[in-house]
Amino acid sequence: MFASPPLDVGRRDSAKQKEIIRTVFAGMGWRTPELLAALGPADDLFFNTISRARVPNWSVGRVALVGDASGGTSIGGMGTGSAIVGAYVLTGELHRSGSDYAGAFQRYQALIAPYAGPSAKNGESSGRFLAPRTAFGLMVRNRLMSFKPMNDWMVAEAGRTGTGIELPDYGI
Repeated sequence: MFASPPLDVGRRDSAKQKEIIRTVFAGMGWRTPELLAALGPADDLFFNTISRARVPNWSVGRVALVGDASGGTSIGGMGTGSAIVGAYVLTGELHRSGSDYAGAFQRYQALIAPYAGPSAKNGESSGRFLAPRTAFGLMVRNRLMSFKPMNDWMVAEAGRTGTGIELPDYGI
């Protein structure tokens, strides 16, 4: 990971993405030169941003968003969990509503938004922590990530985030 201003690179432009990675990590020690050399023939590169979209309405017409697309929990954790819980509630509300999908979508968002919100809030600071913009920030991140009490605290915090929901029994 690395911090940068917005980059002008196409989603499928792996040659440009590799060039950016080589530039960002050039001159670093340890095994970086070996890793950068292996980047050349790689055809499975994942290059993306740490970002969050705030979507006030999780549905439009007959389309509803679930998981990270709706609650924006992404890198802060609970993305998969919120997607599973959201899919369960959305399915249940659609089942319960008959043909009133708009009402089902509203009830789904009302039930899931308070659950997904704390995870999304935690995710807003995760990107800044994981991809610091200064050498000092990088040193602090690396020290904290290798400090067992800090790791234990982060795991405990992740366990407390996103657990406050009483799931309806839809009987399906």
